[in-house]
Amino acid sequence: MSFDRHWEEIERLMAADHAERAMNLKPARRHHGVTARRVAGVLLLATVLVAVLWLFTHEGCAHPVGNTVAAIHVFLVAPFTVLHWIETA
Repeated sequence: MSFDRHWEEIERLMAADHAERAMNLKPARRHHGVTARRVAGVLLLATVLVAVLWLFTHEGCAHPVGNTVAAIHVFLVAPFTVLHWIETA
C-alpha cells in the first residue's frame, strides 16, 4: 500500500471515529467533590470571623496595628475577594 493510500485510510478512519464520538456526546457532569473555591471560601470565612472577634476583644483594643490589619482584612480584602469570585463564576 502506498503512503498516499495509507494516509487516506487513516484520515477516513479518523473522520468516522470523530463522527461517532460527536454522536455520543453527553453533557458534562458537574463535579460534586470539594473544589478549591469552596475550600478558599471556608478559609476566608474563618479568617473573617477571627478578625471580627479580634476587633471586639480587649486584646484588639490594646494593639492598634493588629486592629488596623484586622479591619483592612474584614472591610477590604474579604469583600473584594468575594466580588472577584462572583464576577469570575
